[in-house]
Amino acid sequence: MASLLERLDNESPSELKRRSTESLKWFRQRIRRIKTNSEQFYKKSDLDKTRRFLEGRMFTYFYDPKYKELLPYYDTFPCVIIVETYASGFLGLNLHYLPPRLRIQLLDKLFEYTNNEEFDETTRIRISWNILNSVSKLRASRAAVKRYLYSHVEGSALEVEPKYWDIVAMLPTASFSKASVIDVYRDSRNKING
Repeated sequence: MASLLERLDNESPSELKRRSTESLKWFRQRIRRIKTNSEQFYKKSDLDKTRRFLEGRMFTYFYDPKYKELLPYYDTFPCVIIVETYASGFLGLNLHYLPPRLRIQLLDKLFEYTNNEEFDETTRIRISWNILNSVSKLRASRAAVKRYLYSHVEGSALEVEPKYWDIVAMLPTASFSKASVIDVYRDSRNKING
């Protein structure tokens, strides 16, 4: 299976333009109608909503951290690939914590762990905390690993279809509180380079 970066490198200018146009169209049709208010989110979004979080899939949702007073910063609209689920919540990779270049590099490496090459409703990224913690090519995950509580997810989440994972991962939808995105990226690079 060709890596995401290899596929992008091999695309012709017209194919890259089509991908960019598709990304923009997807963004315009779906994401721009989402407001920071969860009530408006329910009313105006045309994306499929879910309360079921599945390991190996990507979700985006509104989140109000339980211990936000203690956190130096946090993302109120995470874009997460679920790693493990628990009775009270889940462990996930919030891609928003990574600068775009590191984000796409990590996603490219994670695609090596998919259960199939179809990128359809059956596709999952088969990854665990042990793999993330031990495989050096996945070290960017250090800055993105976060634990979330179901009780602090505001409303329903949007499950991102696998064929849109690369597009949604690159959308500028992060909503950080208590720090700028530049500060978050700087901190993330420090965690990765340790």
